Parts: sequence; C-alpha cells; structure tokens
Amino acid sequence: LGAALGARVVLDSDDPAGRTDGAGRPSAQASGQASGGAAGAGNGQGTGAATTGPSGPAGGRTPGPDGRPPDELLLKQPTADYQNLNFSETDRSCLPALGPENSSLQRQMQTSAPRTPHGGETVEIGMRHKWETPPGYYVAAEVRVPRGAQIGNAVSGAARSKPQRLTGSDWVYLTYPTDFEWAGSGGAYPLVPGTWTVIWLHVHPNGDAYYIGCDGFTVG
Repeated sequence: LGAALGARVVLDSDDPAGRTDGAGRPSAQASGQASGGAAGAGNGQGTGAATTGPSGPAGGRTPGPDGRPPDELLLKQPTADYQNLNFSETDRSCLPALGPENSSLQRQMQTSAPRTPHGGETVEIGMRHKWETPPGYYVAAEVRVPRGAQIGNAVSGAARSKPQRLTGSDWVYLTYPTDFEWAGSGGAYPLVPGTWTVIWLHVHPNGDAYYIGCDGFTVG
C-alpha cells in the first residue's frame, strides 16, 4: 500500500510507478518526502499534537526487557506544521513539508497504501526501509481522518498504533482500524469517504516518537 520532501521519489528495482496495487503489497513508493501526516480534520480530527497516543498522559516510560518501547508514545516534535500536515491526493504528497528525524534513513523508506479509491471497512498500510534498518528499530503509525469529517467528540480523529519492530528490509503492515483499537490509541474512527493521512513515527525505547514520513489514501 506507498509515500515523501516535497514530492515522492521512486527507488529502483521496485514498481517503476512507485505504487502498490489495490492490495497494497510491495510494489512500493519511496518516501523521500519530508512532508508529514495530516492535520486536524474538521470538527473532530486530532491535530497530532498530543504527547502520547493522541489522548491521555504518558504511561510508563521504561522499555520492556527486550527493548520494546511502551505502547503509549511521547511525540517529541508537536510543531504547528506537524499539526497542520495533510496528505494531498492531487499532489500525491503531504504538505507542509517536514524534516524527518534521519534524512539518510528516510531516503530508503518506502510506504504502502491504496493508490485508487478504497472501499470496505478496513485498509492495510505498511512501511519498510529498502536496504537496511538499525537494530531495535520500532515504528508506529498515526492515522488521521479527512478534514471536515463529522466525527463528534467521542474520538480525537487521530489514532495511533502500538510500536511495531522493523527489521532488515522487511515490511511492517498494519490494518486500520483493527490495529488502532486499543485504550491508548486516541480512538479509531470507521473509514468514511475522503482523503486520509498516515504519519509514520520512529519510536525510541523510552517511548519518545519522532516523525519519519507520511502517506495517505482516499476512501471512495
């Protein structure tokens, strides 16, 4: 399912168009994009400025015995630009542009998401590093509802997954909303028509989370 600094850059040896098929399996898009995830959606979308899974204070800040971060995250760069980022279906990128935590790693980052209007109650998103990943590297995704979505006050409009370990050049795949339905996620809202934004975060062992890339998809 796929994502990028201003515009997407396709890495060689993958699909020349840099896109996944409807199933979102690797033919992927490089995320040379320093643009990030979406901003608040309408009267309900979360801004991503929350310092943990978009609601509530951080829980324990101690890594697990295997170095796994805590489930709830502490976002370290909740800037105004981060809060106002959106995936643009027209531009096929996320704006405004944001610098990633590690530019070198981002140049080999690939993401996947539907590249045609998606239907159904769930959607699969994914990411990987094409060549290598540092040891003990965990990622999490934040999925934001479309701007203007009427979601009420029950959920924030921005739901985060628990950290997932990324190894080598393997893909990590998440299913929305299934993998975002947990107490600290911020509240996963059902898929509604519009353009959704996916923000990818690098999660450090203590739960500190840094922006690394962005993608998005459209629900028809």
